[in-house]
Amino acid sequence: MKLILRSDTPHGLMPSAYRYMDQFQTPPAKGGRAYRPILGIYNLSISRCLDALAQVIEGLIEIQALKMPPDPAQGTEWIDSVVDLHSECLLAMESHLDDCSAIAEAAFSSDGEIRARQSKRFKSMTKGYDDRIGRIVNHLKHHHGRLRGFVFHSSRECFPGYYVEGVAEDGSVGPEPTVHKGGKGAFSFARDVRLHFVWIYFLSERLAEILAARTEPCTRTVSHPTDEKFLSVARRMELISSSFFPDEAHGSTPVVKVIEAADGSVELLLRYSTDEMPRRVRRGPGLRILQNWRSDGVTRNWRLPYPWMDGPDNVAVISPPKR
Repeated sequence: MKLILRSDTPHGLMPSAYRYMDQFQTPPAKGGRAYRPILGIYNLSISRCLDALAQVIEGLIEIQALKMPPDPAQGTEWIDSVVDLHSECLLAMESHLDDCSAIAEAAFSSDGEIRARQSKRFKSMTKGYDDRIGRIVNHLKHHHGRLRGFVFHSSRECFPGYYVEGVAEDGSVGPEPTVHKGGKGAFSFARDVRLHFVWIYFLSERLAEILAARTEPCTRTVSHPTDEKFLSVARRMELISSSFFPDEAHGSTPVVKVIEAADGSVELLLRYSTDEMPRRVRRGPGLRILQNWRSDGVTRNWRLPYPWMDGPDNVAVISPPKR
């Protein structure tokens, strides 16, 4: 998938679904419950996603400026604040998926059969991303899951990430098998923030396809927020390392690029495909790991996301439960 937007067009860098939003009525009340206008629902939903992403990115920029972990002996507690912010990002994206699906249904509220068909179509078009987010959020909400920070670092660079913590069949605690294949691996923030930003746009593309079956796109500038926040997030994202974790080189690669034109306009390139191989964090001499487990007071067996490699300054710390 590939998308190119230009700032000098009527809708600028805004996601495609905005071309249709002003043309739909407020969903009818049901069972005494009233609803916001469709545009209002979308504005609030997408703003939550952008705000959460922006906070994660700022935290990552601060970490990257350090170049080295502040105190390796403490494991990864120094990135807990970013991990917590990322939890909100994941929840926001899951909620946004639900909101987009609800908007797809609301656009066809007068015809139950078509409404159900269009909702099913939207979910089919977004299944891969929906499945990834759903597995994570479902585990966090219903299976005592937690996000745990995990870091690769060398003498010159630091590569922070996280994994979804769960319990394997043998009772050991580590990467959750229903999220991480085989109960191994982790997610780099470098890939994750780009993935979610790209999918904000691609979800909008899919929603626009649904809405286009009901109405023509609006050619004038509609009453949506400006595209400044989208551009700001994309520009700040470019300051973050683009090195993915070792097992993230397979599958589609999310790419976000801001291209400045000579006339002052801006082009935003978004891509999610297997055509581009990402730069990877390569394991070997000089690359160390930091891991921090949080004790539950009972568990005694813990698993690392990646096989242990002997070497100085590798740190795996079990901290006491938080009160």
